[in-house]
Amino acid sequence: MSHSEYCMTKTIHASFESVIDKLKSELAKEDYGVFAEVDVQSVLASELGVNLPKTRIIGTNRPEVGYALLTADPSIGVVLPFSIIVHERLGSTGEVAAVDPVVLLQSIDHPVAHEIAPQVRNALTAAMERL
Repeated sequence: MSHSEYCMTKTIHASFESVIDKLKSELAKEDYGVFAEVDVQSVLASELGVNLPKTRIIGTNRPEVGYALLTADPSIGVVLPFSIIVHERLGSTGEVAAVDPVVLLQSIDHPVAHEIAPQVRNALTAAMERL
């Protein structure tokens, strides 16, 4: 797994759908649920008539994390849920990239956000490492 300035990325050698299924399973082991799922390939094909490789954005969060952040400051909801993108490369290879919650929440001047961000990073990293 590699890290950039804003996300954690892992290349997976498996079918797109199996990566999606495994990701959801691994997130569940960390008590993270799927709050949103966007089939980017279908949306852009419908809206723009373009053909992209299979691409899906998964919005994930742990209910307790969301509750703590939203009760600390309801405006923090603009960065929730935490995004993970899965896109197909070369048929049986996929890439999974998750937002780095520490980077995402560092600009929010609230101690709850600063306390929770590393916990979220650890959970997302653990789930991705098991893919």
